[in-house]
Amino acid sequence: MAVLTLALKDTAARWANAVVAIVAAVTWGSELPAAVIDGAAFSVDMLMSVVAVLLGLLIAWHAWKWPVGTESVA
Repeated sequence: MAVLTLALKDTAARWANAVVAIVAAVTWGSELPAAVIDGAAFSVDMLMSVVAVLLGLLIAWHAWKWPVGTESVA
């Protein structure tokens, strides 16, 4: 995604980052039920899934809120 962010125009890069981040967050979030079913009250798998989902949503939020007209310097 870093290469696409530099190569694409601002609007296309914004949409690409938001879509990929949301898809990744949903994919990582799908691992949470398996961690809960395994019976562990706290496991590394559960922690990593929660962190990955939060980071994916944070990336999508930043892509959506990034000011328009701030093209990459590359």
